[in-house]
Amino acid sequence: MSEYRDGVNWAKLVEKIRKELTSGDGNVAELTNSILKAIRDRLPSGGSASEATLSALKDKLTPILKGSVFNTSVSANTNIFTTDLTPTNSPTTFRIYCCFNASGVLSVKRTSGATTVAEQLNGGAALNANAAYMFDILVESGESINLQYSVAATALCLKVVEVPGVVS
Repeated sequence: MSEYRDGVNWAKLVEKIRKELTSGDGNVAELTNSILKAIRDRLPSGGSASEATLSALKDKLTPILKGSVFNTSVSANTNIFTTDLTPTNSPTTFRIYCCFNASGVLSVKRTSGATTVAEQLNGGAALNANAAYMFDILVESGESINLQYSVAATALCLKVVEVPGVVS
C-alpha cells in the first residue's frame, strides 16, 4: 500500500490506530469494523477514502487461517503441524484455539534462525480434558512456530489464526 492515497498518509494513520487498539474480546469482525470506522473518522476535513482503498485495507486486516486440525490424534511431545507456521505480517498475533480429549500441557515451539525454544502456554499448567482454551502469542518475521502437546491425545479442535492489526 503506497504511503499516500486519497490525500491521506495511510501508513501513519494505520500505525496510529494500531497503537490505540487493544485485543478486546477477540471479536475480529467487530475489530475490523472499528478500525475502518476509526479511519473514516480521522480523514481530513472534506477528505474521503475510495471504496477500493477501504477494501484493500480491510483485506489486510482479515484473519488468516495458519493451521487447523479436527478430531486428530497427536503424539506426545511431537509437532502437531507437518510444517511450521510463519507470519504473513510482522509483528502480528497468532490466536490459538484448542480443545483436547486428555489433560496435558500445550507448548509453542518457536524457531528463529537455527534456535528453537519451548514456551508452555497456560502458565505451564495442564489444560483440562474436553475444555476449550484460547491463547494469543506474538510472532514476527524470521520466526516460525509449531505446537506440541505433552501427552498422546486427540485434538478435538485446534486452530491457529493470524490476526493482523492486533498486537496483544
